[in-house]
Amino acid sequence: MAPDTSFWPNGRWLERFRRLYLRSATRSILWAEGRRPGIRPGSSMEIADFRPYSQGDDIRYIDWNAYARFDQVIVRLFQARRALPVTVFLDASASMDFGRPRKFDFARGLVALLGLLALQHQDQLTLWAMARLTGRPRTFLGVAALGHLKRHLAAMVPHGPMDLVVALTRALAETRRGGRAIIISDFLPAVDLAKPLRLLAAAGQHPLLVHVLAPQERYPEFTGPLWLRDPESLRSRRLTPGRGVLRQYQQRLAEYRRQLATEVRAVGGDYVWACSDWPWERLFATPALVAAPPR
Repeated sequence: MAPDTSFWPNGRWLERFRRLYLRSATRSILWAEGRRPGIRPGSSMEIADFRPYSQGDDIRYIDWNAYARFDQVIVRLFQARRALPVTVFLDASASMDFGRPRKFDFARGLVALLGLLALQHQDQLTLWAMARLTGRPRTFLGVAALGHLKRHLAAMVPHGPMDLVVALTRALAETRRGGRAIIISDFLPAVDLAKPLRLLAAAGQHPLLVHVLAPQERYPEFTGPLWLRDPESLRSRRLTPGRGVLRQYQQRLAEYRRQLATEVRAVGGDYVWACSDWPWERLFATPALVAAPPR
């Protein structure tokens, strides 16, 4: 049986995203050629700065107009254009295998769009599948790698329990460069992300949390006594819901969202949430995800 690729966005997104970039508060530190401003001077055609001539400088970079006006030999420094490292941590645990539409399909579609934004502008995409075992990362470069990304995502199956904090900490031990870090998860069971977020910030990463919920999690429909079963721990609990229980649930969910937002903003990152039945336009309207071409 062929893998299910229904999560993959259709071709109209390529043209829609042609002039958009993944937003990042940090400049690229990769030496690989790309389209973003680097942190050091380079050899593009964009002038970044000037400085006095030193012996050994390339005379082609002398600004003769400045020499004629100020009687001083000045060389032009040009802006480097580098690739931005984009690291995506995708929750592939059993709790993502829930909802109509399924949370994991929405999350995979989001990774596909993030990959499109990154790869078409020569950014470097690294994908971690976070499940019971963290596994090995996969790196993708260039638009030609979109096919490999599609097949890799299509082969994923959410399964098993996962300690998100432990999984992130293990992955971050091998992620030692700056760039954009995007964590896509339902963040269930509730977690304290303060430690891994501090590790991300210490590594020069600009973190973004994408909190994915199913419609049935936002507005659960109860018709009587029921059993709640955690798909990761397999523990069950009997519940007789009423209006008070539903109000308390909504309050706790809102508090948890505020907690996640506070934790990531404390290290200069961003938080967005999305529902698995949302159209892509709604999520990608947020400035935390996309930006105009970098200058």
